[in-house]
Amino acid sequence: MKWSFKILSVLFVGTLELRSIYIPSFTILGIYPQIDNIFSILLLFYVIFNSIKKPPIKELSLPIRYTYYFIGFYLIIFSNYVLIKDIIFHDESSSLLFKRVFRDIIDLYLILFIIYYSKIYNFRLLIIKTINIVLIILIISSIFADWFLSIGLLPNIREIHGIDRNTGFLGMNANEAAIFYNIIFGFGLATLESYMGRKQKYIYYLLIVLSVIAVILMVSKTGFVILISLLLLFFYRNVKKIRFFLKEIIVILVILFAVYLWIGDKMSTRIQYQFSGKEDTFSTRMTYNQLYLGKIFSDKSIFWYGHTDQTKPHSQNPHNLLIFTFYYGGVTLMLIFLFLYLRMVWISISSKYHQYSYIFLPVIIGSFVGFPDYTLWFPMLAGFIFENSTQNNYLLWLNSRKKGLE
Repeated sequence: MKWSFKILSVLFVGTLELRSIYIPSFTILGIYPQIDNIFSILLLFYVIFNSIKKPPIKELSLPIRYTYYFIGFYLIIFSNYVLIKDIIFHDESSSLLFKRVFRDIIDLYLILFIIYYSKIYNFRLLIIKTINIVLIILIISSIFADWFLSIGLLPNIREIHGIDRNTGFLGMNANEAAIFYNIIFGFGLATLESYMGRKQKYIYYLLIVLSVIAVILMVSKTGFVILISLLLLFFYRNVKKIRFFLKEIIVILVILFAVYLWIGDKMSTRIQYQFSGKEDTFSTRMTYNQLYLGKIFSDKSIFWYGHTDQTKPHSQNPHNLLIFTFYYGGVTLMLIFLFLYLRMVWISISSKYHQYSYIFLPVIIGSFVGFPDYTLWFPMLAGFIFENSTQNNYLLWLNSRKKGLE
């Protein structure tokens, strides 16, 4: 049973979030045409038929639990609450509710199994290797999206002011992808900061380098701000042991410089548009926020229950997740979101869980200034961050770094 569970877990993780890859000729009641759904169903059947005990979420560490609560709230409670209202007031198809509920609940449920049983069945390292390989593939699909497009795998391509922003197999828009790649960058930094063997560190160097390239390729100003914030956080956390990271710092700076020479003009163009007023997204988004807040406080039904059949104040959604939740979910769901958001902020600044701040920071900033797509990789990566909180682990890490410099 252990090997069967391991194999299905690897296949599930290996196809997670490959939502742009379709098998058009294969459908199950017209609901599961995507490759990631196929293996999630197989793993779910395996868990059910073998009566594998449900993992107690309380046994997971606090950051992993709140990652789950946060993602579960948005994917399950909030999204389906909004969808039910759309079915009632806007004649949305109820089959979409069925598809979303089952897909998101199943995937979150299975990720919980993988995080918990990877330790019990001793295949945590195998899952981590699978995660790293898949993340590298996802990033490469963005960097070389034109090639994947040419062979018919259809990555998402969006052009802004003549700039192609390709998100590859992710199928997100460029701003959401930039946040996603920053989460990967933070995951690499968190692992780099923690103790790991010399053989493992090179894969994280590659992951860090590729994620930096991908963030810049998205030409997202929010993504660039998050990238710089993560670098500053890394330097701040390790200022007393900075000499042990000289090689890593030099590599990252060289990559940043090389990428800037390659595509830096694209980012410069967008920044120039921002300051010239040609594309002042900050002022524009503040205007959206004011319009939506005005509508919320002028209409009691929106304030209490969220938007139903009222006319939207603007065709664009507010680029602030708190306001978005308030407008579509009402005050109750907004307060739940605010509680979860502030708990994530608290966890991020806690010295006990400081490794998690590297993947929490992109979500925290992204929620405040944008509208990120919270992928299932967020709880997955949180579940496989190496917790290096004890003095013994720190000494092991320090000795390994010293040996690496000798």
